Amino acid sequence: FIDINNNNEIYLLWKSDDNSIGMNYTRIFGIEIEFINNVDLNIDNDNIPTISLIGEPKELLNSTGLWWIDSWVVNGSLIEGPEMIYYNQYYYLFFASGKYCQDSYSEGVARSKSIWGPYEKLGVPILSTSIVGYGGSGLKLVGPGHSSFLMKMNDKKDDEWYSVWHASEGENCERNAYVDKIAWSEDDWPYIDFTPLNKTHFM
Repeated sequence: FIDINNNNEIYLLWKSDDNSIGMNYTRIFGIEIEFINNVDLNIDNDNIPTISLIGEPKELLNSTGLWWIDSWVVNGSLIEGPEMIYYNQYYYLFFASGKYCQDSYSEGVARSKSIWGPYEKLGVPILSTSIVGYGGSGLKLVGPGHSSFLMKMNDKKDDEWYSVWHASEGENCERNAYVDKIAWSEDDWPYIDFTPLNKTHFM
């Protein structure tokens, strides 16, 4: 569930497993929802919130047209793990892609000025095996992706965004979590800041 820009509009995002029915691409959908009864899950563990759907699900993105993406289907492509943030008038839709625990697993992003799209895809991944370097064990980090995003609010300067992502140290699928700061290009695309002052941190 996401509350974009703290405006009390809540959305549910998910990936459809189209590869499992023979399609060579996958899709990300979204729908607006609302909680009918206000249950504080931190206090009231006996009640379950009731969720109501607003409107119909809408396709936001598919996995076509990205050169680095593959899947478990021959000549296929796969995206999953959608996450969305709002920054500087854009909705940024992040997604993991490729085969988990393999070299091809990575993280990409698309953006739109409307939550419902159309979304413009960044033509390169923001995380990939080739760019993330080595873990604390000295082994190559493999298959980075499936990021979550955190905002650090600042009173005296712009808010800071961080990406929490997982990868394996070596070809073993023993995934660990890492965190890095997000920076922004002059044309407002996000990228992972791997400069020495913002080095990758193991969690």
